Amino acid sequence: MGHYIDTMGRYSNMKKIGFVYPGQGSQRVGMGKEWATLPGVSSLWKQADEILGYSLSHICFEGPEETLTQTQHAQASLFMISASLTYLLKEAGIVPSLVAGHSLGELTAYATAGVYDIPTALCVIQARGEAMAKACPRDHGGMVAILGASVADIEAALADVDMPVVIANYNCPSQYVISGEKKGVYDVMARLKEKGFKAIPLPVSGPFHSPLMQSASVTLAHFLEEYQFSDASIPILLNQHGKAETSGETLKKNLSQQVVSSVRWIDTIVSMANTVDVIVEVGHGKVLTGLIKKIVPGFSVYSVSTPQEIEACLPLLKGG
Repeated sequence: MGHYIDTMGRYSNMKKIGFVYPGQGSQRVGMGKEWATLPGVSSLWKQADEILGYSLSHICFEGPEETLTQTQHAQASLFMISASLTYLLKEAGIVPSLVAGHSLGELTAYATAGVYDIPTALCVIQARGEAMAKACPRDHGGMVAILGASVADIEAALADVDMPVVIANYNCPSQYVISGEKKGVYDVMARLKEKGFKAIPLPVSGPFHSPLMQSASVTLAHFLEEYQFSDASIPILLNQHGKAETSGETLKKNLSQQVVSSVRWIDTIVSMANTVDVIVEVGHGKVLTGLIKKIVPGFSVYSVSTPQEIEACLPLLKGG
């Protein structure tokens, strides 16, 4: 068991906790609006608006939806929601011993672990989104979720298609995502549907986590050269392999590699579950919570999207 210091400075037993952060797709207009005026949280959003040079808070809280869903706004808004909730958790004495994030969420994990500050995080997220948007023409690539198939089933279908298509997300044992050149992606989808598997095209703007993001990887690596990354104060489980890393230099290199490599979420969660007592999804929605329940059935997992949900979880997280 770890320990926390309560507001009176007393030490108490606390479970070993892992934080996980969601990625793009979880956004919704109005998320966070009802609690964004809380002390500390409001200053974080004001800082974000100043750094970005426009009112991200207005886009997040008021919309319109078509503006929020634009990659740069969706990613920055999701980051700020998760960062704000992390701030509230820390104020309540809840500090993780291990962190991870799904795709974009990995950049949030970096901030939690002290690899960079929030201003730097927002600049990196903005650069990452722009680089990914420019890497591939909008109609050239695509992503499709495959439900019910095994890795072997998908790999067999991929072998029959002579185009750059890969398994981009290993989300849980019954859900994988393929990504790459659109024609190839849809050919693989057709082959898998013929075998009785369900396939759902995803409403994304590009073939993320595929070789078609190579130019984005190069652009992001050049952008990051001017930044200094600190060693992580909390180990971060990386999407690429599900193993813990703390080296600032390695973590910097990972960010440019991450946009072309697969999200091995199954490996990440198995590693986390072998290390902590409970996992908390910190951010809007409960997508990761659902995946975690399928990866490690019966493991203690909670999601917090509001201060009220944090309050409800405190006795469970602080209990011996």
